[in-house]
Order: sequence, then structure tokens, then C-alpha cells
Amino acid sequence: QVLANFFGVPTAMTRPDENALDYNPSRTVRENKIADIKAREKLVNSIPSPVFLSIHLNKFSDAQYHGASVLLDREVQGKPLAEQIQQCLIDGCDPLNHRKAEQADSAIYLMKAGLTGGTYERGFLSNPAEEARLRDEAYHKQLAAAVICGYLRSQSGM
Repeated sequence: QVLANFFGVPTAMTRPDENALDYNPSRTVRENKIADIKAREKLVNSIPSPVFLSIHLNKFSDAQYHGASVLLDREVQGKPLAEQIQQCLIDGCDPLNHRKAEQADSAIYLMKAGLTGGTYERGFLSNPAEEARLRDEAYHKQLAAAVICGYLRSQSGM
């Protein structure tokens, strides 16, 4: 658990890279995936009043789809947060993105874990123009700024 301060917000990364937490080479891929999810859930639950945001990249069979999107927890606890992050992503990164924050699929375990937050899809790797933007370090900073903007707005009741 790496604790940092991001624009005045105490922050912990549950996984700093693509490597699974609690990985064991003798387990199956599925078993390691479950162990990783459980380890991340345990880490998040060790933090007082956590806000959980899982960051991903999207991919779809049709290259036309684009735009960052936010999926909120099944209990709708994170709705204000998800909506504010989605709006900040549109305002700060992609004014042509007309996506709305929506409820996560019930199959996403971490969204059923009772944590306030959501899943944040930074964009579509299947869209060549967006994939190029996602390779740009400056764009990563724009995306990060949009996320913190959404978080801060949700905390201030804007």
C-alpha cells in the first residue's frame, strides 16, 4: 500500500502495475484473479472511509466507440462521485463524449463489495484515434486532473 497525497487527498494505490496481488504460480489464472480482487478489497477496507476507483481501459469489436466512462457501484453510494467525474472527464478531456455515469454490471465483484466508488474506463483501445491519445503522457495528466476535479466537486456538493 503506497500512501500519497494527491491534490490534498490521501491516496493509496491498490495495484501499481498489471501484476496481481497475492500471486501464486501454483494457482490457476482464475484463482489468482480472485486472490488479487480479495487482496485489493482487503487493502481498501483497511483505510478509514475509503473511496474506491478502479481504473481500466476499454476495448470493443467496433472502432467507432470512444470516450472515458464511469460505472458506479451497485448500491448507488457513489452516484454523485461517478456523475461528477464523468462530467469533469467531458469538460476537461473530451467535449464530444456524451456518456453518462451508469450502474456497473452485477458481475463486477468489486462494485458489489459495499465500497463507495466506481470503475473508470479511460477510453477505448479499439478506437485508433483514442488509442493514440491514451499513449500521450500529457493526456494521462488531463485524465488524472479530471478525476480529482470530479472527486473534489462531489465532496463539495457541487
